[in-house]
Formats: sequence, C-alpha cells, structure tokens
Amino acid sequence: MVVLISTTSCNLFSSQGGDTHPCKYTPAHQQIIVTAITTAPAETPPLLIVSVINTGIEIAQRERHRVFDKFYRIPKHDPWKHGGTGLGLALVKKLSQCLGGSIQLESGSGQTQFILKLPL
Repeated sequence: MVVLISTTSCNLFSSQGGDTHPCKYTPAHQQIIVTAITTAPAETPPLLIVSVINTGIEIAQRERHRVFDKFYRIPKHDPWKHGGTGLGLALVKKLSQCLGGSIQLESGSGQTQFILKLPL
C-alpha cells in the first residue's frame, strides 16, 4: 500500500499566483488535505483512492446531487467571484467513469471531501 498525504494552506498557493480549484473555494487560513492510497493487491480490483478535503466550507445537502452536472454552479456559493463554467466536476466524473472508477462527495462538520476511486 502506498500512502501520500499532503496538507497545504490556500494562502501558500494564492501568494504564489496559483489558481487551483480547491483554493478557489477554500476560505483563507483553512486547509486542503490531499491523500492518495492504494488498496491491497489481493483486492479485486486493487484501487487508487484519492481524497481532497477542503476545510472551512460545506456544500448544502440540497446541492450535492447536482455538483457533478454539466454547467451547474451552486447559486450564491462564490463569494470570491471566481466565475467558471461548471464543467470541472462533470469532466472528472465522466473521466473517472470511463476509467472504470467513481467520484463521490461528502460534506459536513465544516469541510467538504471529494473521493476519487480508480482501478489499477
């Protein structure tokens, strides 16, 4: 099993001119936690599991089923006025499905987590 864990602050990316998607939607002084693991080779199929957690923000239950829809943007959920097309998560979902995987969203307790699972 391989485990990669990275914790970063959006201030680090922002101060360097970065414009990563998680940083666009994570409030200042909050964290983005990225983990990647592989499941045991004996599991069929073995999986690569990548998790991205943004602290400090939640997605309302009524919006969660739509965030993977093409062109959907959560109304009034962009206080920083970053804009966007609403295609990013739809593309991630489609690509993960084409590769035989999945992506899911969990949100609550002051954080939002996206979990990507891909067969190896």
